[in-house]
Amino acid sequence: MMPKPENIKLIAEFYNKSLGYFHEYYELYYSDYISKVKLWKDKNNYTYSDMMRILNISHSGFARLLNGRIALSYEMYLKMKKILIF
Repeated sequence: MMPKPENIKLIAEFYNKSLGYFHEYYELYYSDYISKVKLWKDKNNYTYSDMMRILNISHSGFARLLNGRIALSYEMYLKMKKILIF
């Protein structure tokens, strides 16, 4: 289980370390990962339906992720890393 990104951010700030020092996930969590997902989608000519199938995520879950209403979970990060989005 990964520590919460909010806690890692506080620790990183306290010790003056980058978020990537702790794990790439934390750096991505606070970056514009949505643009990376959309760029990968467009580069591979995938539809949103293709992306939902590839990531095994519901339409509403995928829409909320792309709209920034839900944050990138560690599990979703692992799925996206496996298919080379990140």
